[in-house]
Amino acid sequence: MRKEGKILLILLCLFLITLSKPGLLLEKERAYQLKTRLLPRVDMIELLADGYKEAVADYFWMRVTLYYGDENWRKRADDEDWGYLLKLTDLVARLNPYFFMPYYFAGVVFPWESNYKKEVIPILERGMKYLPDEWRIPFLIGFIYFYFLDSKKRAAYYIQLASEKKDSPEYLIKLAARLYYEAGEEESALLFLEQMERSTSEPELKKEIKRRIKVLKDILFLKGAVQKYVETTGKEPEDLEDLVRTGIIKEVPREPYGGRYYYDRKDKRVKTSSELGKRRKEK
Repeated sequence: MRKEGKILLILLCLFLITLSKPGLLLEKERAYQLKTRLLPRVDMIELLADGYKEAVADYFWMRVTLYYGDENWRKRADDEDWGYLLKLTDLVARLNPYFFMPYYFAGVVFPWESNYKKEVIPILERGMKYLPDEWRIPFLIGFIYFYFLDSKKRAAYYIQLASEKKDSPEYLIKLAARLYYEAGEEESALLFLEQMERSTSEPELKKEIKRRIKVLKDILFLKGAVQKYVETTGKEPEDLEDLVRTGIIKEVPREPYGGRYYYDRKDKRVKTSSELGKRRKEK
């Protein structure tokens, strides 16, 4: 059988499979619409395709784009519709795991437009395995954790992975360090920045990283002093000047971004008013 004929036969079989066992669903402003949610298994496709999985993946990717590109579909789509589209996207990624677009589509579209947020992460993590040099995939995972799942610690971890990829933008280094800081993981932020400071040769970036390292070392120093104050007095300090008045430290270090260090009694943490350089003192 010629190559083109075999591919057409495979696509025809898959088309018939995906049209089998349809369900009738009532929708607003329409009578009855015939819908299908049945997807072929990946192992069945591998058996049928026999080396043409990429062509089959292209067929299903076309279906993904046709669904999403239909404005009427997006207006009427419910959780079940979005769930089916996610499975379809996942199928494309499984059939052609080196194809970047289904990972990008999953990470950019579903968290914003559907209720499927954490469900996207396993697809993206699989993408990291097959596209290890692609910084955008761990970045998308980090953003989902930060913006949608409220986990700054996990977000920082994936943004750090993204920042270590070749050709990743420099701002990811600062972003990862800030997320670690905001998550209360100053030690992790410090280790990360020290590693990045050693590996970069760009003067301005090295200078900026060193300033952030200084802030984190100051915070860890003050954190230890606060612990000593609590052990000595049995209470928390009202402010960091209490550490000076009791002789635990000589002075509160100067904050290199022009802000000030302070003790947040509610969070029980030493913080900086500049938010690790995010808010610099106005000149």
